[in-house]
Formats: sequence, structure tokens, C-alpha cells
Amino acid sequence: MITLRDFFILHGQAVGQERTVMPFHDLIFARLTQVILGQLPNGKKNLAICMPPRHGKTLISQDFLLFTMGLFPNSNNIIISYSSDLALRTISAVRNVIQEKWYTDLFGTLVDSSCINKADLFTTRMGGQLYSAGIGGGIAGYGAGVKNQAYGGCIILDDVLKSQDAKSNTEREKVNMLFTDSIISRTNTSNTPIILIMQRLHKYDLVGYLEENFEDEWEFLQIPAIGNDGKAIWEETFSLKKLNRLKEINPHAFYSQYMQAPIIEGGQVIKPEWFKYYSSLPEGLNRMFITSDTAMKMKERSDYSVLSCWATNGINLYHIATRRGKWEAHELLEQAVVFWDDMSKEVVGLKPREFYIEDKASGTGLIQTLQNKTNIPVFGVQVAKDKLQRVKDVLPYIVSGRLWFRESASALCNQEIISECMCFTDNNTHLHDDIVDTITMALKLSIADGTVSIYDVLD
Repeated sequence: MITLRDFFILHGQAVGQERTVMPFHDLIFARLTQVILGQLPNGKKNLAICMPPRHGKTLISQDFLLFTMGLFPNSNNIIISYSSDLALRTISAVRNVIQEKWYTDLFGTLVDSSCINKADLFTTRMGGQLYSAGIGGGIAGYGAGVKNQAYGGCIILDDVLKSQDAKSNTEREKVNMLFTDSIISRTNTSNTPIILIMQRLHKYDLVGYLEENFEDEWEFLQIPAIGNDGKAIWEETFSLKKLNRLKEINPHAFYSQYMQAPIIEGGQVIKPEWFKYYSSLPEGLNRMFITSDTAMKMKERSDYSVLSCWATNGINLYHIATRRGKWEAHELLEQAVVFWDDMSKEVVGLKPREFYIEDKASGTGLIQTLQNKTNIPVFGVQVAKDKLQRVKDVLPYIVSGRLWFRESASALCNQEIISECMCFTDNNTHLHDDIVDTITMALKLSIADGTVSIYDVLD
């Protein structure tokens, strides 16, 4: 049977285009195939694909519809974009291809003169349909999916937020509320998937909203323009040189649209240019330890717990790893033990000496359980000052370039760290600071026990 990847290439050949398939394209095709088969990880049905501009998003959206409607000609589908014009262009492109000879030779004839078609709707002679609308347009009366069928169509959200609207709280909120008030009610069955394809534009865009409120229902595929190897994922389309230049002149666009790790402009109490990166850990490391910030309330979907491992040589502090998640109490305990064991194997010749946990809320229970049931040397940390003051206390250390992370700034873990640090504000308008808390704790502990002198930092 033809695959989505094969169809993508075949479509290019049919119109005289040689389409390049990069490794990140294969990753997208694999995830979309899982959507069709109902095999996304952890039983999830919805997929959010975050990818840079000019990397094939439009072609992938159109070809997914063409491919699935060819295989399932009775499927009901909806395509929604930030404007009705953009959505109409997609449905027009799909309608045109479906009537071409190469397509009908492959799948058979889907449309005929008896079908009732409008600019925003076309139907197939097998009872399928594709409807298009702008994000604010009416979709009442239309649904996606077919009952009693494994795959019967989907809702595709293709660029539902304009870049110029991303800075507006009102516009972002309007899109997010339309999703919950209208879009999710347009699925005809409980297993009808929703596919969101967009470039990240803001920390609290629709992807951010879904991460905060529907994380258990969505699979998130992040495609940064710079891969874990430090190279551009598609050099011919957007070179590393061009990306690095963009990072210098417009870091907001670089981290948001190209790295899929949006930052909030104006929040930069902690600036990422102060961070240093290492390709391999230096010799002379004499201490490794773990710091942890746990969720205030285990039931709050917005709260994260974070475990971070650090090593020091008496001068600099080196980040080894961070694990972040939304865990219930028993899951948090399990994650803490596993993280300790994993970090004990991370650096040859060096193992964690202490496990520091902020002594508050769920952290207090974790401290007591670890002390009673394990041999891990656990220490509770009392934090008296507010979060901004904690950052200010260690900021000279960061400014001096003594905080080091793994060299690949495009690694997912580093993206989360950079994004949260850049979002940290002095008026507490940021959403998360759990990673920042583990950083400030690690720096403060290093300074307090004499490993690093605050006077050395200021020199």
C-alpha cells in the first residue's frame, strides 16, 4: 500500500517538482500515519506539529488531506485557518488535485457532477466532504469523522493565529476560547483526531494553551530549525548562518518561530547570552548534586515538578540533566528515585552526593518518604525570599558566565530552560518558574557552602 511519504513524492513528480524529503519530514509523516492508524503514543488521538516557516507545512497539510480522502473517500474533514481566504486556498488546491488524472488513476474518481459543491465545501460521491473556514467563521452544521469507522476524517487547524496578532492577549485568547467553545464540539466521534500545524508565535498561543490544559490528550511534535547536532535541519532552505543572524537581530522570532521555544519579550531578567555551553565536561569536577522544585498542588494541571542535576569544579556550575513533568505523589516519588539512579550513572567517576528539595507543599511529603524508604541523602531547603529576590541573589554568578549547559542549545531540555529563563519577569507575570527555582537553588547552595564565593563571582 502507498504510504504518506510515497504520496508526497509522487505528487511532486506529477506536477513536475522534485520534492526533497528531509529526516524531519519523515518524522512528521510517521506521526501523521500514527494518527490515521490511531496509534499515537499513550493512547492520544490529537497531534500538534510545531515547525519553522518555509519547511513544507502547507504541502504537508494539503497532501495529508489528499492522501486520507483517497484512502477513505467517505471521510468528513474540516480545515480551519486564521482567515477564510487561506482556508479557501487549501480546499481549492485539494479539489483541483482530486480531479487530476494521476490522482484518479491512483485512488479512483471521488467527485462527479452530481455532487453539491461551494467555494468552502466539496463532497465526494462516496459521501465524504471537506469544509473550510476561517478561525472566526461559522462551522455549525459541519462535523468531522465517521461513526463506526476506525478513521473517518479529521479537523486540521492550519496556522490559526496570525503572527501580527500573537502579541495581542485578546486575539490569542479569542483563538483559545474558540477551540474549546466551538472546534472540539465539531468531532462526530470520540476518536476523531484534531491536527494542529503551526509555527510557535507566543508562549501562550494555542499550542501553549493545549499544553497547559489538554496535555493528556495531545501529542506534541516540535521541529526546531537547528537540530541536536547543532546543524540547520534544512540548510538549503534556511542556512545555519541565516538562523544565527536571526538569533542576533530578532531573538523573539528565532526562539519562537524557528526553534519552537517561544519567549516573552520584555521579560528578560535572565538573558540567555549569559549562559555558557560545554561539549564535554571538564576534569576536576568534585561534586554532583540534585535540586528539585515540586508542584504546589498535585492536582493543578498548570504546576510542574522539576528535578535538575548539577556538577561543580569549585569555580563553575555545570548542568547535567533536567527532568520535568506533572506527576501525582506516587509518580513524583518514582521519578525522584529513578532520576537519582540515572544520574549516578551519568558521569564516570562522579555520583550525586545530595538531593535537595524545597521544603514546601508536595516537597515536604517527598522529603519524608525518601528519608524513610530510601538511602538517598535528602535535605529539605527552606526558602524565605521571594522568587525575584532569589534570582537577584545569584544573578552576578550567571552574568559572569559561570553557569554552563550542554553545548547543543537546540536540545529540547535546553530549549525549555532558555525559554523559561527568558520569560521570567520582575512583576510575576510569567506562567512558570519551576526550572528557574532549581537553578537559583543550585547556585545558592554552591555559594553558601563555600564552593563558590560571591566575591569571586563579582570579581
